[in-house]
Amino acid sequence: MLLVVLAVVVVAAAITGVALATRDSDERKERALKANAVTGFIIIEGAKVTATGTYTGSPGGKGAVAVTLFPQGDLRKGKPVPLKGNVKVYLDGGRFTATLKGTATPLPNNAFAVKGTAKIVGGTGEFEGATGSFTFDGGQETGEIVGKPKYEGTIEY
Repeated sequence: MLLVVLAVVVVAAAITGVALATRDSDERKERALKANAVTGFIIIEGAKVTATGTYTGSPGGKGAVAVTLFPQGDLRKGKPVPLKGNVKVYLDGGRFTATLKGTATPLPNNAFAVKGTAKIVGGTGEFEGATGSFTFDGGQETGEIVGKPKYEGTIEY
């Protein structure tokens, strides 16, 4: 009798484990990430640039974005420099975060353009455990004080 009860418990645990594993994998889905941001530079200190603004696109619709950039050289010398940084996108359902790598290219009037790739490294709420990657392209246009990066890739959550 004890053996039968033990076998039932083991089978029930296995079924529960399979059901939970299936449910978790069904909930995660790869989605297109295609968005635009409009950012204003709020802090420029040394080799660190922090910008915040609006995010519009997929996933999530409308939200906020915070970008921190670390140019790996002096843009005032007029030559492109490597760029590192991160971006946090805040939406109604939570937040996702990505690390950035690319190039910052100086433009006239102390403006600069950015281009590169991003790796999504996590999130909160609906975006808990988010992964994926996207490209970014944009930055300031000459004579403007805002950045206008575009993001395109995939996100899984």
